[in-house]
Amino acid sequence: MRLTSTAFPEAGKIPTRFTCDGVNVSPPLSWADTPKGARSFALVCSDPDAPSGVWFHWAVFDIPPEATALAEHWGIGDSNAKEARNDFGKRGYGGPCPLADMAGTATTSSSTPSTCRAWASRRPRAAATWRRRADRM
Repeated sequence: MRLTSTAFPEAGKIPTRFTCDGVNVSPPLSWADTPKGARSFALVCSDPDAPSGVWFHWAVFDIPPEATALAEHWGIGDSNAKEARNDFGKRGYGGPCPLADMAGTATTSSSTPSTCRAWASRRPRAAATWRRRADRM
């Protein structure tokens, strides 16, 4: 599965709009090359290199199989998907808050600090097991 964003290039800087220094809305994300038989999707955005360990910015699960994207500023009312509690202590997106001497970067792979990954499940409801799975990545 391939995950991309029209808001920034692979391994590019996250625009301020999607960080705590800006509007702090979720970036638009889309996926392609999904496996046949997928019955739901999950998306986890995290920072594995945060000073306190892996920091979860956003986790969306039970995304319907017909979905191919989440729009900018996506919210729970936009589909039947569910959001897990992030490490800011709330449900929903919480953008990165880069340290003063670090530029915020993001990627859809694991090569830079903030990452977003997508998974497909053959089960219709994946539940919060996605967060536990992401924790092991």
